[in-house]
Amino acid sequence: MIDSRMKPEQLKRVTGRFGESNRRALAQYRESDAVKAVEILVAEDGCDACKAAAGKQYDLDDVPVLPNPECTHKKGCRCTYVAITKSYAELGIEGVEDPDLSGGA
Repeated sequence: MIDSRMKPEQLKRVTGRFGESNRRALAQYRESDAVKAVEILVAEDGCDACKAAAGKQYDLDDVPVLPNPECTHKKGCRCTYVAITKSYAELGIEGVEDPDLSGGA
């Protein structure tokens, strides 16, 4: 957990763990037949460099490195990868509709 009272060396250790976790997740996504791309989820108070990477889908072979080396946030990069999965049809599963995840009623 990141706390505003942490010393710089403590923050570096914590954000380094985010990097390790992201590398493991990306490796698993690349091995999965169900994942077709990733998005980068950025903290609400993320810096401009991190926000610039958000809201885009990245091919698994062309994913920006996390932690973002251009991050300027005082707590460091807290971005994470989010898997974009294939549809049922893309997975070869016929007769099943994908759920509506748009958030609409």
